[in-house]
Amino acid sequence: MSRRRADGSAIPTCPRGHENTDVVRAGTYGAGSARRQLWWCRPTDGTPKHRFAERLPRTLLASADDHACAHCETHLAVFEGPQHARQYEHAARTIANALASIGVGGSYRHAAFVARRVAGGAKTWDVKKRTHPGRAGGNGTLAADWVAAFAPVVTAPVFDAEVWPEVVALDELPFKTTYAVPGTRHKHLTNWVIWGAYAHYRSGPGRLFRLGCSGQLNSVKAAEWLLTVPGRPKYVVCDGAKMWPKAIALAWPQVVDEETGEILEESPVIVPCRWHLQQQMREQLKTASILPPRDAPAPRPVTPAPRLRLAKNKNLRVQAESPQERRHRTLLRQGDDPETHPITIATHKALKSVKDWDACLAELDRWQVNTMAAWMRRNSHIREELATRPSWLPNSIGGLEKQLAQVRAIVGPRSKVLKNQPRTQRMLDLVTLHQRGLDSVDEYATHIRRHLDQNAGTAPDQRQGVTGTVPMY
Repeated sequence: MSRRRADGSAIPTCPRGHENTDVVRAGTYGAGSARRQLWWCRPTDGTPKHRFAERLPRTLLASADDHACAHCETHLAVFEGPQHARQYEHAARTIANALASIGVGGSYRHAAFVARRVAGGAKTWDVKKRTHPGRAGGNGTLAADWVAAFAPVVTAPVFDAEVWPEVVALDELPFKTTYAVPGTRHKHLTNWVIWGAYAHYRSGPGRLFRLGCSGQLNSVKAAEWLLTVPGRPKYVVCDGAKMWPKAIALAWPQVVDEETGEILEESPVIVPCRWHLQQQMREQLKTASILPPRDAPAPRPVTPAPRLRLAKNKNLRVQAESPQERRHRTLLRQGDDPETHPITIATHKALKSVKDWDACLAELDRWQVNTMAAWMRRNSHIREELATRPSWLPNSIGGLEKQLAQVRAIVGPRSKVLKNQPRTQRMLDLVTLHQRGLDSVDEYATHIRRHLDQNAGTAPDQRQGVTGTVPMY
């Protein structure tokens, strides 16, 4: 805790605990833009005086003229510059700015270039030595190191206090990439995936809850990611993929007391996304020729075509109507537009209630559309879910898909170069805070300074000492 002079400038406290002392400036150490203030501690009880630097040393401002903070407009003395970690050339606010830039979607290279320029040590390459002549700065290694070392510092205050919400939507965002086989010239095509979780609440809008990554798209890896957050939700909304029910069963199984048989913890209730169910039902209509295939032209009009004069060529033959086309025309005899067919209308209403589900099944039996009727009977659990589903539950995973579309715009251009899984996970944590609106540079800088102060002003280790070299795939 620092004191203040009469003019308002800060006076640091002695790190040795001397209370009755006179603290004055004692020159600087370092050179150039890295010059930092030293202080004399002169105890009044006769203890020998000594020099010290603050736990988070401050750099000298560029000019001795009157200087004001750009954020709060407070007038500062020349020795009240930004705080740094010990033996570190970049200020805590510079690191916070870089992390916020990466969370928005900025590249590592651009964030590192801006940080070096602010510190007065921007790297430049000779034009003849540049691999890419259009680039004028160093690579993004510095920013990537900060993501690995400081991202947990700014995300932990938010994530450590959270548990799974009552209702969560789950989905995945896959990416295709290639990797070289060691010792050969061959490359293999593989997929890596970003997991997404979206929290829904009984009142108020939802929000992006978590993002994760894995080098394999399967239920085991999805279950491992689900277990990274404590607790378990009560309802899980997901699409029609078979992976999520398996992952939920692995991560959150039903817990039963072996002695009494009492259920201690219930497995989450899986709520299917209505939009995806509607698309599956439309595919069944296309299979039954109620709706035309996706790549088919517009259906022929039911009204007969005008008679055409036959050509003189005796080899000309008119193609007969196929049985499938005849059946399609028969099913559409009550209207030219497939969307106005009674079966299509009943299908659109089938997911509203149990009554509408039964009415759609009766309509299918009346029209003898056996394939879709069999599909509905096989999926009778949907009818049971409609009977017990609370009215306040979300109907789809549209909110999560909107968030994942923004994540795709951020990660997509560099999806083939993200190969360090722990560092990519920490980058996605920064993206999550940005999507929530919690990526304040001031809050980031405060968390970083508090972390440095708790660790005697020493910055975390960087490069492989933090995340290692755990590959994505």
